[in-house]
Amino acid sequence: MTLFSKQVVASTGKTNEAADYLKRLEVKDVIGREEIVNTEQKPVRRNKWAGVVDPVGGKTLQYILSTLKYDGSVATVA
Repeated sequence: MTLFSKQVVASTGKTNEAADYLKRLEVKDVIGREEIVNTEQKPVRRNKWAGVVDPVGGKTLQYILSTLKYDGSVATVA
């Protein structure tokens, strides 16, 4: 999925079950939910994301905000 020529990464708690479906949607990478949780409680980390849609909130959103690129965007339904 090249949305505005960006590479899409999807996170799921069911990586084995959802990976094939997400790959068919042309998602570049599928990562596990445990990879995007702020376990170290760092307020700022290396910038990763230009834009994020987060339907979960909580610790996932905390991690996303700590790795968001400058001038990045987040949409959440928490």
